[in-house]
Amino acid sequence: MAFPVLETSSSTVPELPAGMDPGYYAFSLLRRRKLDECVAFASSQRVSDSDGGCAVQDDQKHLNELLWYAQTKAMVLQHWFDDASIEDDGVNNVLLEGEQTVVSSTQPHGGSIEPPRQLTSGKIKMGVCGTSRAGGLGTSGGGRQISSRQGFARTGSLNNRPGTLQGGRGGTSARPTTGRFTRVSTASLQLAPGGAHIQTQFLNLEDFAQKKPVLAKVLCDYLLYVEHQPKLALGLCTAVLRPPPPTASVGRPAGLPLGMPSPRGEHSVPVKNSLIPGASDWWWKARLGKASYQLGLLREAEKCFKDALFEPSAGGALVGRTAGCVPDGKSSTSLFAHYDTRTIMELGKVYKKMNQSLSALELYTNALNENCIDYEIILCCARLHNELNHQDEAYGLFRQVLCIDNNNVEAIACIAAHLFYEKGHPDMSFNLYNRLLQMGVNTVEVWNNIGVSSLCAAQLEHAFKCFERAMQCCPDDAQRSDVWYNIGHVYISVGDLRSAERAFRLAAATDSSHAEALNNLAVLAYEGERKKKDAEFASSEQGGYLLESALRAAPGLVEALYNSALVAYNMSELERAYLMVTRALEEFPDHTESVALRSKLQKLFVTL
Repeated sequence: MAFPVLETSSSTVPELPAGMDPGYYAFSLLRRRKLDECVAFASSQRVSDSDGGCAVQDDQKHLNELLWYAQTKAMVLQHWFDDASIEDDGVNNVLLEGEQTVVSSTQPHGGSIEPPRQLTSGKIKMGVCGTSRAGGLGTSGGGRQISSRQGFARTGSLNNRPGTLQGGRGGTSARPTTGRFTRVSTASLQLAPGGAHIQTQFLNLEDFAQKKPVLAKVLCDYLLYVEHQPKLALGLCTAVLRPPPPTASVGRPAGLPLGMPSPRGEHSVPVKNSLIPGASDWWWKARLGKASYQLGLLREAEKCFKDALFEPSAGGALVGRTAGCVPDGKSSTSLFAHYDTRTIMELGKVYKKMNQSLSALELYTNALNENCIDYEIILCCARLHNELNHQDEAYGLFRQVLCIDNNNVEAIACIAAHLFYEKGHPDMSFNLYNRLLQMGVNTVEVWNNIGVSSLCAAQLEHAFKCFERAMQCCPDDAQRSDVWYNIGHVYISVGDLRSAERAFRLAAATDSSHAEALNNLAVLAYEGERKKKDAEFASSEQGGYLLESALRAAPGLVEALYNSALVAYNMSELERAYLMVTRALEEFPDHTESVALRSKLQKLFVTL
């Protein structure tokens, strides 16, 4: 088997210590996580040693295999990422949503994860759509914490809530692979100009599967994480897990009962079959499930992950053992033949992709019964409860995570957001976000959330300073517009409406689709016209245009719908007012002002 080599510069290649074996030194670099040096050294040794004569051909072949393993493993570690905790797989899955979603007829009602809707109550934004006067127009909250309810930008969760930091991902592959798996450039890892480290089109997968099981494992990870070719990885896993042919027997006529001596007095002698190494290895089943998941084969991925977790190895039975951590002190037989945290998390992702959230919740519960201090499983369970709108259960699980790992950033941020939105304790939220700053999480989201917490705690000077720091950290216009939006609410709190209008205009100019800023500009426009005419209500052409722009940017924004209904009601357009308030209540049934306006309209319709 030929192992391709790399072209490297001699200036970047570490020197081999005197008297040391090249293979041992390459593995030493790999163990010390000096990955760049390991790749360069292994490549250079394979290039230089391949010029030897025929006398050292066998030794050189063995050394090349060692160096190839070290080099490939180092490249896998360079490109490896924790894909088990990534829940959002990119833009391309939106195009395949109808094909990948598997509807379960056994799923109980109310157990699926509903798509996020544009909630604008006090649970999502501060201010509870507060009105400036009785019956007046509602502004879009009193400031908002950007980067989701978790209070920080967790990978794969940027689109969980409206108003969060959303951005397109790279990759436009036409296959069911997502943008995250799009092949990246490997210009520094080339055999020659235009050549890759491994010529995947010439790979003999059967040879790797049957003769080189150790090399096959690192090759599988290379195909998944470096080359991003799950189809080839699927073929390699299938070759490894393919069942061997049945065992043949000699010296026994056909039809003779088992255990009877043959007419010649010969006994049955089984012919040895070379079993494929790793045919019962749970690791290969898990990798087969990962490749199937990346290809969009959800049912096959579910079967592979379940086989990896629950099916015992060949030649051995599933021995019931007592779980270490079971509630109420009761002993329970383990359900897992091979407990692996990553495999459990990936199976949970498959269940969630198939809209079987209760199955995922049951899986996480069984895993916690097996190992109650596995904080990554607790985090997965807490995220799932949060997506199912079970906020109290999620809050308790995040607190459990902090009992195990008191420096977990996600748990601290989620608890801070829960205390802010659900409990109404901005002071406690302020302390937790300060804790994130002390831990080194110096991001625009943290500074913005500290500013919003300070605003709700009436610490206006500190809020201005925090928003100033957040503005300095903003990498794009979407985040900058959110910060300007929150600064506008600080000015409203101090009564400076002109500066507030300027801040909202800057937010809308930075991001033209910022519906909340457009809605608040409309409210200020109507309020300005009312003060000029000293009337209960005054129409404003500019305010009407701004409300229409807000609804075009976010058709489900409750405040804009309610304000449009209220304007139509004051202008005696009752039919349009009823239509708008109905749309607002469809988005948020508990919106108090919309409920009151609809009741008033219904009474008017009865009298008319």
